[in-house]
Amino acid sequence: MSARDMCAGTRILAVVLFLGATLVAPPGARADGLGVDWTKFGKETMKSAPAAIQNGSETDKARYLAGKVAEKYESLGVKPNTSLVGRLKAQIKYGDSNVGTCGNLTDALQSTLEGAGFKSDHLVKIVADKSKAQFAADAWSFQARDVVNLNHGALGVAIGGKVWVIDAWHHGLDSKSFKGFDKSPYSLMPLPAWGAQMTKDAYVAFSQEDGSPNPKSYGNINTLAAAIENKLPPGGALASGPEPQAAATPARRARPARTDGATPPTGSGAGGRESTATQGLVIWPKLAGSKWSGQINVEESNEDGSAGFTFQLTITIDSGNNIRGSFEFPMAHTDQGPVQQQVPCVGQYDSTTGKLTLTFEKSLVRNETVTALPLVTTVKVEGTMKGGVDPDPNHSDLAQGEFSGRRVVTASLGGRAPIIATTRLKGSWRISRTD
Repeated sequence: MSARDMCAGTRILAVVLFLGATLVAPPGARADGLGVDWTKFGKETMKSAPAAIQNGSETDKARYLAGKVAEKYESLGVKPNTSLVGRLKAQIKYGDSNVGTCGNLTDALQSTLEGAGFKSDHLVKIVADKSKAQFAADAWSFQARDVVNLNHGALGVAIGGKVWVIDAWHHGLDSKSFKGFDKSPYSLMPLPAWGAQMTKDAYVAFSQEDGSPNPKSYGNINTLAAAIENKLPPGGALASGPEPQAAATPARRARPARTDGATPPTGSGAGGRESTATQGLVIWPKLAGSKWSGQINVEESNEDGSAGFTFQLTITIDSGNNIRGSFEFPMAHTDQGPVQQQVPCVGQYDSTTGKLTLTFEKSLVRNETVTALPLVTTVKVEGTMKGGVDPDPNHSDLAQGEFSGRRVVTASLGGRAPIIATTRLKGSWRISRTD
């Protein structure tokens, strides 16, 4: 071990000893931190939930419960615990430095969902890890936030054969509180999209916490997703429970009748529960002739830094499931402001899997004169958008996924050899049906 590694290890050990030994909880602090029985909380929360939730789908229930856990943390005055300072404050206030961390929230969410009737074999803990080199770098530089976030965990919920992630901690990291989590994209995010965000946050490996001392690690989040989904037991995520309250389902916008004779499971039969034959089955909607609009959130970065921005996306799906659309993008910046242009995107909707795949490409050529020499600048934006329709038939008018691409700028002054610069584009998109 090098002197640098020894120093880093010593510094981390000193922090751990300081948190665990020298900070004594004040009188009255509870040894179990928040002292909440989350299993009981989940059972009581679902029992008192509105009829629309009790009679709703698995995604309705999961989102509702996740939002209620976040509300409980807010009501108890818990702040997102994202740094060494946060660990210190939690130790002093609750006698437990773990309160408000990702692990603490994941445990609370899992127990809450189990208490509300979700099967334990449909709930998985997903862990993202940084590299050893990143660990050493963060420890050496003593980054107040990064040194305690060298791995990150969240709860995965298997619904419709796919894993969806509930990550209240990351919402808290971005928002500085747990408020509004029920409307956050992190309240139920596709595992691949969550993995893309973790990669952006410098996490490089992913695993499922299964109780083994050395769980298998994957460098690609999609490989982990496939490994988990291939082992899922049959049936839905909810165990059989008491009859839900009878209530009228909120009115929804009418959809064209199906032409294939299939009827998607709605959870309205047998007192509102799915039948055994259809439980867990996803029948993807026919989207021919549909129109969609929403937002793309992107971070553009290179070795010099990064910047984030949001722009509008609109698409249509024709009778052959071909997708055409566009989004407005700042292709270049001038003294008069940004040069906004519509970037076309094309792709395909797979009605057998509910997946949407699009590609986009746009070039802009600018001719200017600089010190009497012609300057030709070419800006090219290209990439892909991948995602899918919400597996819940009650939310089939929503779709989301990952955005990935690059911007390549080529500049040539006076016919000389061109200078080429490239930036990365990473983010997510979310759209809803408008027809």
